[in-house]
Amino acid sequence: MTDTLSESITWRPVPGGVEIGSDQKYAGTQQFGASKGQFGNDKFGRPIPWGDIPARPFLGLSAQDETEVMDIIQRHIMGAMG
Repeated sequence: MTDTLSESITWRPVPGGVEIGSDQKYAGTQQFGASKGQFGNDKFGRPIPWGDIPARPFLGLSAQDETEVMDIIQRHIMGAMG
């Protein structure tokens, strides 16, 4: 295993938020999975990928993370309100 995927994660501000992602070619397949043949066939007519690939999300928030983020936001809002 290498850290290539985790080290490729970047972010940039966009109107109304932040965009987070990776420029690695396999990042989308890792995050969302892929069905057999989803990317067509190789030069010998074999499907790419040759079998189903399950999603292995590396980006996003777990339920616990989401709860923690909401708690931080709520504390910030309450602090701003006095």
